[in-house]
Amino acid sequence: LADAGFLEPVDGEYELTNRGLGFLAKRDLRSIGPLPHALDRLGDLAALPEAMASGRSRHDEDGTRRRNRLGADAATPVTTVRARVTAAVRTAPEATSIVDLRGQSGVHAREFAARGFDATLSEDAATVEAVGPLLEPTDVAVAAGAVPPADLAFGVDVVARHAPEELSRLLADVAGAFDDGTLVLVEAVRGESAAAPAVAVESLATGGAGVRTPDEHRRALEAAGFDAVSVRSIPGTGRAAVVAHRGVD
Repeated sequence: LADAGFLEPVDGEYELTNRGLGFLAKRDLRSIGPLPHALDRLGDLAALPEAMASGRSRHDEDGTRRRNRLGADAATPVTTVRARVTAAVRTAPEATSIVDLRGQSGVHAREFAARGFDATLSEDAATVEAVGPLLEPTDVAVAAGAVPPADLAFGVDVVARHAPEELSRLLADVAGAFDDGTLVLVEAVRGESAAAPAVAVESLATGGAGVRTPDEHRRALEAAGFDAVSVRSIPGTGRAAVVAHRGVD
């Protein structure tokens, strides 16, 4: 464990390093890091054959798993966050407000706010409560459950993380929240993203809507009321930006 960086020798004894702290300390999401969530995902993948054979529905997420997931999201590399946000901003250069759809820890919403946008994190009540301490010192507003109107709606892995019926409701809520605006979904797109195969398996293991081709994204978004759907690569992130508009030329 010391060789792997989880412990360090101090005065003849071993103490936890910051890397190992996330396995025991869950109060501060910033101390958790990506590894506990990675182990949760490994368990989901190990159980996948049995789940496929039994037709098991998506498991309920307990508080520990939720905090592990949020801690991993909070640890997203800064360069990745900035690349995703930059790609979104370029699709709507006149936008001044943004809503981060199911934005987990709010790491992307905080980057939007740092760039001067009126940023709102739209999440469920349990997540809003968990990430509250991270957002208190920032200018990010929160909307528990609701999707407020904005010039730009943004989401990361929204398709892969949500069951099909949840996803349909979310897209309908977004379409109903504003008469005009831009939607940017940062996703692993089949045939376009290097991460697509791995994300597809993880989505299958957790009951998500999977990984879609550009045409499948286009059909789903048009059915939800969007148009002018396009897919644009985001270099170095393993993801692509699925861009759609509503009431915008």
